[in-house]
Formats: sequence, structure tokens, C-alpha cells
Amino acid sequence: MNFAASVRRRLASSSGTDLLLGTLVSLVAVKYALIAADRISGSELSLGWQHLWVLGEGDAWKPWKWFSYAFLHADLYHALWNLLILHFVGHAWEDRRGHRSPWWLFLGGAAVGAIVFLTLNRADGTYHQLVGASAGTTAVLGALTVRQPRFQTKLAFWWVPLYAFAALMLVVDLAFAVGYDLSAWAHLSGFALGAGGQVLGLWSVSFNGFKRARTSPHLILVPGGQKNAHNVLEGLRDPEARLNAVLDKISRNGVESLSAEERACLEKIQK
Repeated sequence: MNFAASVRRRLASSSGTDLLLGTLVSLVAVKYALIAADRISGSELSLGWQHLWVLGEGDAWKPWKWFSYAFLHADLYHALWNLLILHFVGHAWEDRRGHRSPWWLFLGGAAVGAIVFLTLNRADGTYHQLVGASAGTTAVLGALTVRQPRFQTKLAFWWVPLYAFAALMLVVDLAFAVGYDLSAWAHLSGFALGAGGQVLGLWSVSFNGFKRARTSPHLILVPGGQKNAHNVLEGLRDPEARLNAVLDKISRNGVESLSAEERACLEKIQK
């Protein structure tokens, strides 16, 4: 196998969320390396770098910037906040929709956020710039919240349901949006894309199938939240029928809904 084929196979089987997080982290590192270079040499490399990515009022006809701004952050805190949320919700969404799905949803949220930002920016008449992964991140958050609202994540010392965390995020963004913070409107539009698409069933199709059976270690399902706990393998003997039944159950209720027999069946067939 040549090098290119090896790279393609590795990328095809890698976690899409980890690749997305790695890309964001790498670009944060590049930004701060350029800032350090500027301070040493007195150049303006970091400003030139930012100009390549940031979305401004006059960039409506530069469609690559509708996506590129989502990979640039204003500061380290801004980056860490987005990375933390995406780390939690991205893996859980990936477990349900395949390893490429976080990328598609993230980029879709970024594009919708850019369109809303450019529309409001033109109406406002004041020059603004948009940077940050928040619109893409909230798209994944919105889709997962509608899909599995009973998920819980641990914040500090408390387990918080995903729907409560999403509601808190929306309240904060709405408060800023009322003050005509255009970035907040971009965040809200990303969330609307993810949540609305899930309600309409747009995300019901797996983008690339389930390459791995693994539960997300970052979120847990609240007891009582399981809608379909019966063993789907009862009465099935054909290996393909058994695999399809297990994959259908994963699509409906998530990997954590599988019984011990169903997990063993999936692992046996995948080997």
C-alpha cells in the first residue's frame, strides 16, 4: 500500500471529531506562533494571517470566508470554550451519525452563521468582523440536544442535563443578541440549523455508517431516558439481519442502548 492510500484509509477510520479538534488546535498554535514572531521581529505576520480567515462586511462575495472564519479565534479563552463544547457534543453526535457527520454539521452551522452575520451587518451599517467556531459548535449542540436531550455532562461538581446546558447557552446568546451583538446572532442561527434539521429529520441518515461501536465517554444517558430497551436480536438468526437490527437500534437510541448480547453480536460481526 502506498503512502497516499495509507493516509486515506487512516483518515477514513479516524474520529471525525478528533480531526476537527486537532485542526482547530493546530490553527490556534499557528496564530500564537505568528504573534510571537511579530514581537521578536517587529513584523505583522499575525495580522496578515488573520486577514486571510476573518469574515468582514465586505466579504459576502468571498465564499471561502464563510467557513474559514470558524477556524480562527479572537483569543485563547474563546478557542478553549469552543474546543471544550465540541469535544463533548462532537463525539456523542459522531457515535450516532458516523465519523464524518460532525464536520458536515459544523461547516453547515458556520455557513448559516456567516449568512446571518453578513445580512445583519449590511443592515446595521457598522463594520464588524466575525471569528470563532461557535456557530459550527452550536449546530452540533442543537442537533444532539434535540436528538438526546437527556444526556448529562458534568460541569464542575454537578451533572447537568444537555437540554439545560443548551438552554443556558441560548439565554446568554439571546441576551447579547438583543444588544445587537452580531456574533450572538450567528451562534443562534447555527443552533437553529442543528436543532431544526434534527426536528425535520434531515440528520436521520448516517453520513458514512458506523465504523466503530463505541460509546461517548463524555456524556451519559439519564436513567429513564431509554425509549427502546428490548433485545432486537430475538428471533433473528441471519448475521446480516442481526447486524442491521443492531445498527437500526443505534440510529434510533444511541450506542449506549445496546444490551450485552447486542454489543457482542456487533463486535463479532465487525471482526
